[in-house]
Amino acid sequence: MTDKIITNTSDEAAHKVDNINGWVSRDGLFFGVDERAARYAGCTHVECGDCQKPTRKGYLYCPDCMEIRRKKKYAAFDVVEWDGTTPLSIYMDDVYFFSEDEIEDYCEEHSVQSEELMLVLCEPNKAEPIDAETVYCDDLPPEGEIPANLQEAFDELNAKIRAMDVTLSWWPTKKAVEIEGTSKRPPNPPQTPCAGTATGAWSNTN
Repeated sequence: MTDKIITNTSDEAAHKVDNINGWVSRDGLFFGVDERAARYAGCTHVECGDCQKPTRKGYLYCPDCMEIRRKKKYAAFDVVEWDGTTPLSIYMDDVYFFSEDEIEDYCEEHSVQSEELMLVLCEPNKAEPIDAETVYCDDLPPEGEIPANLQEAFDELNAKIRAMDVTLSWWPTKKAVEIEGTSKRPPNPPQTPCAGTATGAWSNTN
């Protein structure tokens, strides 16, 4: 049995309906009885889930409330001592530090104190062995196997990858950091919103 063919000129492809009622978004899309979907499609902002202020569509919380939530989450992290060499990151931000000098330069440039940064320890993202079947899965026939000589070459390569123990990048953890003489705990979350944004990211090594 073959699929039925319906061309764009066929009466089956579309038909005109008169006198229909329903919700239409600001940009002219028809949503029938779905008022909520129509309003969301036509809006630019929604209510913040915490303070109900207008918030750009696509976000649950306004920047002020996101910053308050970020500080509360950070305050709950375990605190570890920094060894002075492991990279650090600003929690939920795409900023990484690979030395104490970089932290000091950043603080000077942005006119902030180090205890305001909410630093977290990073962990290495290591180069992983390469699976030959994954590499060639689209090229192998059904039930096909990697040729023995090719698999042997991959095994040799993977042995070298493991021995090299290469760090490709660093990923932030949920461990707050205390630098000697400086507490990395933020002040208590403010009762009134404090402007800010929060994002998450990782960084390649320097």
